[in-house]
Amino acid sequence: MAHHPSPPPEKQAAAQFGVAEATWSRWENAERLPSATNLRLLAEFIGVPICCFFYPGPGSCPNCPGRKDEP
Repeated sequence: MAHHPSPPPEKQAAAQFGVAEATWSRWENAERLPSATNLRLLAEFIGVPICCFFYPGPGSCPNCPGRKDEP
């Protein structure tokens, strides 16, 4: 039985999300931005709040629990 190598993670992610591999690559390389709808769906897809795309790091969004300025 022949072993088939797994597709690259980007190809898998693009296929699971339902976009072309080139589209996923452009998003990943900041060559293009997802639409507002795709941004919301992307946040759900990877399991993060949508604000994670707009703030520099974990805990920096003022609306997320565990932000840096909380005691």
